[in-house]
Amino acid sequence: ENNLKINKYISVVGFNNENKKSINPNWEVINKTFFVNNLEDFIKLAKTRISFYSPTDVYDFDSLNNFAEKIKSEKVIIENAGHFTKGYENKFSEIIKYL
Repeated sequence: ENNLKINKYISVVGFNNENKKSINPNWEVINKTFFVNNLEDFIKLAKTRISFYSPTDVYDFDSLNNFAEKIKSEKVIIENAGHFTKGYENKFSEIIKYL
């Protein structure tokens, strides 16, 4: 909205489309408010882009991977991380080297 330029954008389970397999449709109503209409403009706002996601997430892996590709980000795929909730409440050591 403000088109602020930043040095680094880090996405954790980033996506930009509705999750057709959602376990809670109400989440999708909220998620839609975060979607970006023009990803080409979005890409120009961040010098570096990094996407963290997992094949065991509740969100469709292809959707997460597609978003990472569309924003031309470095992909950091972490096996068995799920939705980065259980086991990541107090520690997300994989992200430290990217900060």
